[in-house]
Amino acid sequence: MKIYESIVKESLLSDFPDKGSPTLANYATNFVGLPATLAVASVFWPRIVEVGDLIFLAEQYQPSKDEIGLERYEQKRTQEERRSLERVMNASSLGQMFYAEKLEILENEQLLDAFGETLKFFWALRLKNLFPDKDFVVEIGDNIGGEEGRVITFYQR
Repeated sequence: MKIYESIVKESLLSDFPDKGSPTLANYATNFVGLPATLAVASVFWPRIVEVGDLIFLAEQYQPSKDEIGLERYEQKRTQEERRSLERVMNASSLGQMFYAEKLEILENEQLLDAFGETLKFFWALRLKNLFPDKDFVVEIGDNIGGEEGRVITFYQR
Protein backbone atom coordinates (compact mmCIF):
# COMPACT_ATOMS: atom_id res chain seq x y z
CA MET A 1 0.00 0.00 0.00
CA LYS A 2 1.20 3.50 -0.81
CA ILE A 3 -0.32 6.67 0.67
CA TYR A 4 -0.09 9.93 -1.25
CA GLU A 5 -0.15 12.77 1.24
CA SER A 6 -2.31 15.87 0.90
CA ILE A 7 -0.73 19.23 0.22
CA VAL A 8 -1.73 20.17 3.78
CA LYS A 9 0.09 18.19 6.46
CA GLU A 10 -2.00 16.34 9.06
CA SER A 11 0.44 17.57 11.75
CA LEU A 12 -1.14 21.04 11.46
CA LEU A 13 -4.18 19.69 13.35
CA SER A 14 -2.28 20.32 16.59
CA ASP A 15 -2.45 24.07 15.87
CA PHE A 16 -6.19 24.09 15.17
CA PRO A 17 -8.43 25.67 17.84
CA ASP A 18 -11.01 22.83 18.00
CA LYS A 19 -9.45 19.53 19.03
CA GLY A 20 -10.66 15.98 18.62
CA SER A 21 -10.56 15.34 14.87
CA PRO A 22 -8.24 12.53 13.77
CA THR A 23 -7.75 13.96 10.24
CA LEU A 24 -8.03 17.23 8.36
CA ALA A 25 -10.91 15.91 6.27
CA ASN A 26 -12.76 14.94 9.47
CA TYR A 27 -12.09 18.42 10.87
CA ALA A 28 -13.57 20.05 7.77
CA THR A 29 -16.74 17.95 7.87
CA ASN A 30 -17.28 18.29 11.62
CA PHE A 31 -16.23 21.88 12.36
CA VAL A 32 -16.43 23.84 9.11
CA GLY A 33 -19.70 22.75 7.52
CA LEU A 34 -20.94 22.42 3.97
CA PRO A 35 -21.61 26.08 3.03
CA ALA A 36 -18.24 27.23 4.37
CA THR A 37 -16.42 24.37 2.65
CA LEU A 38 -17.99 25.29 -0.69
CA ALA A 39 -17.10 28.96 -0.17
CA VAL A 40 -13.51 28.00 0.62
CA ALA A 41 -13.32 26.05 -2.64
CA SER A 42 -13.85 29.35 -4.47
CA VAL A 43 -10.85 30.83 -2.65
CA PHE A 44 -8.63 27.99 -3.86
CA TRP A 45 -10.15 27.88 -7.38
CA PRO A 46 -11.08 31.56 -7.89
CA ARG A 47 -12.97 33.35 -10.62
CA ILE A 48 -10.52 34.93 -13.07
CA VAL A 49 -11.04 37.91 -15.37
CA GLU A 50 -9.17 38.40 -18.65
CA VAL A 51 -9.05 41.97 -19.97
CA GLY A 52 -7.08 42.23 -23.19
CA ASP A 53 -3.64 40.84 -22.34
CA LEU A 54 -4.17 41.15 -18.56
CA ILE A 55 -5.29 38.47 -16.09
CA PHE A 56 -6.88 39.34 -12.72
CA LEU A 57 -8.60 37.78 -9.75
CA ALA A 58 -12.27 38.65 -10.13
CA GLU A 59 -12.37 39.66 -6.43
CA GLN A 60 -9.71 42.32 -7.06
CA TYR A 61 -11.09 43.64 -10.34
CA GLN A 62 -13.71 46.40 -10.54
CA PRO A 63 -14.96 46.60 -14.14
CA SER A 64 -16.64 49.97 -13.91
CA LYS A 65 -13.48 51.52 -12.52
CA ASP A 66 -10.65 49.51 -14.07
CA GLU A 67 -11.71 48.33 -17.51
CA ILE A 68 -11.80 51.64 -19.35
CA GLY A 69 -8.25 52.63 -18.41
CA LEU A 70 -6.82 49.16 -18.96
CA GLU A 71 -8.22 48.65 -22.46
CA ARG A 72 -7.44 52.20 -23.57
CA TYR A 73 -3.69 51.70 -23.10
CA GLU A 74 -3.46 48.05 -24.12
CA GLN A 75 -1.49 48.76 -27.29
CA LYS A 76 1.10 50.88 -25.47
CA ARG A 77 1.71 48.58 -22.49
CA THR A 78 5.14 46.94 -22.21
CA GLN A 79 5.63 43.46 -20.80
CA GLU A 80 7.12 45.00 -17.63
CA GLU A 81 4.11 47.31 -17.20
CA ARG A 82 1.74 44.36 -17.60
CA ARG A 83 3.67 42.34 -15.03
CA SER A 84 3.70 45.22 -12.56
CA LEU A 85 0.00 45.99 -13.03
CA GLU A 86 -1.06 42.36 -12.56
CA ARG A 87 1.26 41.93 -9.57
CA VAL A 88 -0.23 44.92 -7.74
CA MET A 89 -3.88 44.37 -8.67
CA ASN A 90 -3.81 40.66 -7.77
CA ALA A 91 -2.11 41.18 -4.39
CA SER A 92 -4.14 39.74 -1.52
CA SER A 93 -3.16 39.84 2.15
CA LEU A 94 -3.31 36.32 3.59
CA GLY A 95 -4.22 37.53 7.09
CA GLN A 96 -6.86 39.99 5.92
CA MET A 97 -8.76 37.18 4.21
CA PHE A 98 -9.88 36.17 7.71
CA TYR A 99 -11.43 39.24 9.33
CA ALA A 100 -13.51 37.18 11.77
CA GLU A 101 -10.63 34.92 12.82
CA LYS A 102 -9.12 35.15 16.29
CA LEU A 103 -5.88 37.11 16.34
CA GLU A 104 -3.84 34.30 17.90
CA ILE A 105 -4.63 32.04 14.94
CA LEU A 106 -3.50 34.71 12.47
CA GLU A 107 -0.26 35.11 14.42
CA ASN A 108 0.50 31.41 13.98
CA GLU A 109 3.08 31.64 11.20
CA GLN A 110 3.03 27.89 10.57
CA LEU A 111 -0.71 27.95 9.77
CA LEU A 112 -0.52 31.17 7.74
CA ASP A 113 2.46 29.87 5.73
CA ALA A 114 0.69 26.53 5.12
CA PHE A 115 -2.38 28.44 3.89
CA GLY A 116 -0.22 30.59 1.60
CA GLU A 117 1.62 27.63 0.10
CA THR A 118 -1.65 25.74 -0.41
CA LEU A 119 -3.25 28.76 -2.07
CA LYS A 120 -0.17 29.23 -4.24
CA PHE A 121 -0.39 25.59 -5.40
CA PHE A 122 -4.07 25.81 -6.35
CA TRP A 123 -3.84 29.25 -7.97
CA ALA A 124 -0.96 28.01 -10.14
CA LEU A 125 -3.09 25.01 -11.18
CA ARG A 126 -6.07 27.26 -11.89
CA LEU A 127 -4.05 29.61 -14.09
CA LYS A 128 -2.40 26.71 -15.94
CA ASN A 129 -5.83 25.15 -16.47
CA LEU A 130 -7.30 28.34 -17.94
CA PHE A 131 -4.24 29.57 -19.84
CA PRO A 132 -2.03 26.58 -20.76
CA ASP A 133 0.08 28.65 -23.17
CA LYS A 134 0.84 31.46 -20.69
CA ASP A 135 3.59 31.43 -18.05
CA PHE A 136 2.60 32.74 -14.60
CA VAL A 137 4.44 33.49 -11.39
CA VAL A 138 2.45 32.93 -8.19
CA GLU A 139 4.37 34.76 -5.49
CA ILE A 140 4.17 34.98 -1.71
CA GLY A 141 5.98 37.83 -0.03
CA ASP A 142 5.69 40.66 2.44
CA ASN A 143 3.91 43.97 1.79
CA ILE A 144 3.32 43.49 -1.96
CA GLY A 145 1.26 46.07 -3.83
CA GLY A 146 0.37 48.10 -0.76
CA GLU A 147 -1.06 45.08 1.10
CA GLU A 148 0.27 44.55 4.62
CA GLY A 149 1.88 41.40 6.02
CA ARG A 150 2.12 38.13 4.10
CA VAL A 151 0.69 38.60 0.63
CA ILE A 152 -0.02 36.33 -2.32
CA THR A 153 -0.18 37.57 -5.89
CA PHE A 154 0.28 36.38 -9.45
CA TYR A 155 1.35 37.85 -12.76
CA GLN A 156 2.46 36.75 -16.20
CA ARG A 157 6.18 36.17 -16.55
